Amino acid sequence: MRKSLFFLFALLLAFTSCKKQNHFVGEWELDSLTLQGDIITAEDLGNPLYTFTEDNTYKIEVTGLKQEGTWELDGEDLILVDNETPGVENVLHIVEANEYKFHYKAGEVEPFTEVVLKRANK
Repeated sequence: MRKSLFFLFALLLAFTSCKKQNHFVGEWELDSLTLQGDIITAEDLGNPLYTFTEDNTYKIEVTGLKQEGTWELDGEDLILVDNETPGVENVLHIVEANEYKFHYKAGEVEPFTEVVLKRANK
């Protein structure tokens, strides 16, 4: 009986740990952006707001401009497709995603663009 309970518990634990949580879902503010070694702040870019929703859509708003599209998670890569350019994928490699911080790299060759977002204050 104990063996059966232990096996059931282990199976349940394995199943729940395999379920991927999308910690990046929600609203985010830019904390910093590193582009070719230069650090750019949120204020430098007009305080952009990033929103990723459960229905696999996203929106980036900054100074009256808006980009909207869809997202898909592929392992550690977040693939964005802008509604204006449906055939083009933008791949963001997730470095860290938790409740308070969303850090990703973008670009195909080094030096990569490093972006750190923080949970938006509401």
